[in-house]
Amino acid sequence: MDLYRFVSWSLTIASVVTLSWPVNIPFLALAYKVRQGRQPIDMEAGEFWWRCSFGALGVAGISLVLLGLNYSLVRMTELPAGPVQLTLLLAYLPAGIGFVLWMMALEDMLQATSVFLLYVLLPGIPLLVVGWMIHLWQTIQQNFGWLLSPGL
Repeated sequence: MDLYRFVSWSLTIASVVTLSWPVNIPFLALAYKVRQGRQPIDMEAGEFWWRCSFGALGVAGISLVLLGLNYSLVRMTELPAGPVQLTLLLAYLPAGIGFVLWMMALEDMLQATSVFLLYVLLPGIPLLVVGWMIHLWQTIQQNFGWLLSPGL
């Protein structure tokens, strides 16, 4: 189904972006700044970068747990990939958003949701396009087929 394909690619992009930990710290800072708009950042510079560093590290940890669960449920227990990945995505989003809410000291879930989605999508969309152009996704599918739903 197309829904399972979308979920599979969403998990792949989120994993690739969030697991590139030291490189993606500025993306979390950029996502926070984009969310703030013209308002100044209400933290000192040192505190802000510490929060961004540990925020990105924590989301990377959540992504590792996601990939471990995906591998063990799809590959080892041979459950169907589509429904498993949909369930994992529905658990991953609130976990990641809640962690960003806590780590970045945001006021409500809507702010955390926008920061989390910007954090994943700002580098994720260009990465998806470039990966498609250089056929990176075909290589990932051949080597890590368990990550994507079968038949993609």
